[in-house]
Amino acid sequence: MMNVERIRKQVQKAINALPTEINLKRISEIPDGYGGYTKGEIDVKTFNAFINFDSPSIVVSNNDAGDITKLKNITLLAVYDPTFEIQKDDYFTSKGTKYRVRYPLNPYDIYWECELEVIK
Repeated sequence: MMNVERIRKQVQKAINALPTEINLKRISEIPDGYGGYTKGEIDVKTFNAFINFDSPSIVVSNNDAGDITKLKNITLLAVYDPTFEIQKDDYFTSKGTKYRVRYPLNPYDIYWECELEVIK
């Protein structure tokens, strides 16, 4: 059986070790008052998270040589909060660098683990 509180505490411990304040934003359709919509930026939530710049990823190519490549991904780790949801293409700026969420993952409503990409 999974100990949910223990996992949440471990995630919070990682965040407390190196916290980064995230102001998550999203492009969404906003009613224009005339029955239509315009696209605009909305603030989703401000929260603390841990950004891991050394998250390994292994890519296996299916060719004759069978290449295996190890890449470093940037991941975001945050404690689950039922008041908001992190979605694909949400974005934020941290220390002058803009990041976009590529693959958000929320295992069992315990924590968020999201793969990020740098937007220049």
